[in-house]
Amino acid sequence: MFHEELARHGLESKGGCSMDGTFVEVPKRHNSRDENAQIKRYSIPKRFTSEPHVGCHKDTDARWAKKNEEKHFGYKNHVLADSENKTILDYEVTDTSVHDSIPCLEVVPPEPAYEGQEFHGDAAYIGSEHNPIQEDLKAKVSTHFFYF
Repeated sequence: MFHEELARHGLESKGGCSMDGTFVEVPKRHNSRDENAQIKRYSIPKRFTSEPHVGCHKDTDARWAKKNEEKHFGYKNHVLADSENKTILDYEVTDTSVHDSIPCLEVVPPEPAYEGQEFHGDAAYIGSEHNPIQEDLKAKVSTHFFYF
């Protein structure tokens, strides 16, 4: 419905689209090793529920990621935007440990409307380990772009 409404107002994607992931940092938590192990198993440590003042300051969904020797703790916004008019077409939020290529198939719809248009993405979307993305989107790779 969102894309239909944009098209009704003449905001159809004609210049291709761009996608990238952006880190959203959250305050770092200081937990015991046992608490961190429980959190990694998606279990909430007992102290977080029995002591409300402790639990309300803990983000148990955020994760760690390392990029270019920098450590990040939090989430990633994966945003698909129209390259021409900069309209956000879709997005997905994940924890930082999720590779940029994973939500790509969820966010970029393989629709005929994108046929013949460029998909701009950085190196996270290109490479032999990400060929399923290229195949599922029926995209051709050229340096830093996919072509539908």
